[in-house]
Amino acid sequence: MSVIKPNDYLFIEFAHNDQKQKDLLPFVGYKELLKKYIAAARDKGAKPVLITSMHRRNFDAKGQIVNTLGEFPEAMRQTAKEENVPLIDLNAMSKTLWEALGPRESEKAFVHIAAGSLPGVTKDIHDNTHFSNYGAYLLAQCVVNGIKSAQLDLAKELVAELPGFDPAHPPLVEQWKFPASPLVETIQPDGN
Repeated sequence: MSVIKPNDYLFIEFAHNDQKQKDLLPFVGYKELLKKYIAAARDKGAKPVLITSMHRRNFDAKGQIVNTLGEFPEAMRQTAKEENVPLIDLNAMSKTLWEALGPRESEKAFVHIAAGSLPGVTKDIHDNTHFSNYGAYLLAQCVVNGIKSAQLDLAKELVAELPGFDPAHPPLVEQWKFPASPLVETIQPDGN
């Protein structure tokens, strides 16, 4: 809040860790917390946008995503309506996305690393909450869709040639290219 300016956007997305707080209930403390962030942004002349939390990779026997976030996404949806704040429903889009990829392919969107495949990785890692570059890209595309469908002024700042994205038909990891950043240097800083 110390650097936010009028007309800046404040994207507010949390619940994965908040749901672990025993004393923070979705429709009581969580909604008040969201409203506190909304008010703080508005006090600075900024534009708050609520983003529901994305689903974890948790499938049932039928290949459907299991909600592990309880009522937190619904509490955010209600808060968006009550406070007249734009909402990007990443929760709904990520359900569509993970189910479109399915239990096997969706694994590539998360941090799943075999022991010994990277320095210091001595045990298999099966993290179904945090994302690989591929998964982060897919979710970023969902957020871009949300910016467009919420008709935020920010949408005019998006690259015009940006290809469309449908969470129900995501590119497979083999079809996806991760370009190297132009800011990457091969020379390590002193002491590294």
